[in-house]
This record gives sequence, C-alpha cells and structure tokens, in this order.
Amino acid sequence: MRHFQTSKTTMERPPALCSQKIQRPSGLPARKLASPEINSSRSRKKRVRFVARAFMESPAAWGSGAGGSPPAYTRAGRDRREIATLRTMQQNEAAALVAERRARAAERWNLDRGVVLVPAGLLLPIAGTDQFHEYHAHPEHQYLAGVGQPGGVLAFDAGEGWTLFVPQPDAAERVWTGDGP
Repeated sequence: MRHFQTSKTTMERPPALCSQKIQRPSGLPARKLASPEINSSRSRKKRVRFVARAFMESPAAWGSGAGGSPPAYTRAGRDRREIATLRTMQQNEAAALVAERRARAAERWNLDRGVVLVPAGLLLPIAGTDQFHEYHAHPEHQYLAGVGQPGGVLAFDAGEGWTLFVPQPDAAERVWTGDGP
C-alpha cells in the first residue's frame, strides 16, 4: 500500500523543473514582447487623431503643387480642441455629401416618374444562438441615407424628392450599444 502514502518527495516538484532557468544567449538584452509606448491608450488615441485628421482633409487643402502633399504633423503646435472637432464631419458637410449622392443616384437611375424605396433592413435575432450579431444596414441605404438605423426606409418620389423614414425609438431602445461621437 505504498502508493497510497504521501511523502515529501511526491509533493515537491521534480528537481529538474525547479532548477531550470530561462537562459538567453549571451550579449542579448532582455526585452519585453511589446513596449508600453505601443500598447498605451494615450498613444493609441494620438494615432487615431492623426489618421482621422489625415483622412478628413482633402488633397486640395494640402497645398499647391502637383497633387499636393499631405501636411506634416508635429507634436508641437497642435491644438487639442482642433483635433477633437475632427472626429466627426460637420453637419453641413455630411448633408451636402448625402445630397450629392442622392442627386447622382436620381440622375443615373433616370428617376423622372414613379417611386423608389431603399430599405435599411430589420434587426432580426438569429434563432439557436446566444451570440451578439452587430446590425449593419443595407449598403445602398447607408450610402444614400447617411444613417443605418434598423427599420429605416429612404423613399424617392419624383414630385417631392428624397424622404427618410426612421422609426422613433422608445425608452427601452435608447441604450448605447457601440461607439459614439
């Protein structure tokens, strides 16, 4: 019945595992897998601001010359308030962009009579799964309407033009579920 007895040697780790040390080749410094500068949220926010600013400015605003060149961004001289306003488009820019898209669509589709409906789609639960599936509006609706709310319909009438119909959310639906401005 020796195998039922416990001894000090069976409770300890084998000596080979305890005495082993991680050895590095001589002359190489010990390095971390990722530096704190790369993974810090502050540097991530800086990169997001930099990319947002680069994409928000049009090439025409980059300056004169053949095609222009992107502006040089330096750490010194940037105003935080200026960068914070670049996260979202101005309302007049967004409205002008969507109006231009709608006008091009009406011209290209030759919409001089009749009615066109562009639905966004509905948020439908998928049966048999407990996973969360993010809602995405139909691409044509998102492109022409500028919003992607479930249940929305963009309508075109030759006499009245474009009209966006969106259901009003009730108090239970007014829950933040993602990124915001």
